[in-house]
Amino acid sequence: MTNTRKNAMQDSIDADTIISEIDMIRTNDSRAIVLVEGPEDIAALDPHLKESECFTLPTTGNSILMGAIRIADDRRMAKVVAISDLDWTGILYPAYNSPNVIYTDDYDLDATLMNCPGIVSRITSSHCDREKVRQLLERTGTGSIFYLATQISAIIGALRLASIRDGLQLKLRHFPVEKVIDWQTYTVDPRKLAVEAITRTTNCSISPDELEMIIKSEAAQILNPLRYCSGHDLIATFATIIRRSCGGSAGADSLSRALRAAFSCADLQSTGLYFKLDSWAKDRGINAWGKEPDCFCATT
Repeated sequence: MTNTRKNAMQDSIDADTIISEIDMIRTNDSRAIVLVEGPEDIAALDPHLKESECFTLPTTGNSILMGAIRIADDRRMAKVVAISDLDWTGILYPAYNSPNVIYTDDYDLDATLMNCPGIVSRITSSHCDREKVRQLLERTGTGSIFYLATQISAIIGALRLASIRDGLQLKLRHFPVEKVIDWQTYTVDPRKLAVEAITRTTNCSISPDELEMIIKSEAAQILNPLRYCSGHDLIATFATIIRRSCGGSAGADSLSRALRAAFSCADLQSTGLYFKLDSWAKDRGINAWGKEPDCFCATT
């Protein structure tokens, strides 16, 4: 299937389409339905869910997911829950107040996974040269590559936030983080970030000087860097750092798959997401999570 045809099919799916699919499923399947934003979320969560009691159903993004759960709530559909990316909830817009919506701990599910204790270290051990990692951390005075990736990604995230809030309409999707890093300090160069963002944006109405000032202002206000980090930016930055300085060769897509493969039961149980879905399920007489050794991830 071509990308054009695939995108056209995805564009034809709306919240009503998801609800119609749930109605069809309910004719012969009474298990709990966990709505997620896409196939990447399924890859992370499915190995841990108790398949006999619940299963994931993908939508095609946050707006479709939230639209579907609003309809499900209005219709009082039983045993349907949505796992939504936190995104800019609570910063740019309020949360949707529903017992059937569970937000990720951090910006999105990938960011939540990467923040699990030890998971980045395990991936680093299998993709990097240990001595080069040691030298990098010593040179930068940091304790982990995850810390470096977070500091870099937070600045890009702050620009994303400003672009949405101020209506700048900058084209920041799939942003090439490697082009804006100062490799002497392993930090974002605000000027390079401003120029790259403007170059990617057609008919941009803001000058590099103005955008650089905005970036510096936003960066100065960051209190919790991880809150600004999308999983895509974190993984892209992580991949860039290990290729540049740690003897690794894996790209962002490979590391993204490795992240989900490394996501163990112990990692899951360190998240608020685990306890929120567990509580939602138990309130409805459901055991959502598989238990070791039944959990699929324990045998892979």
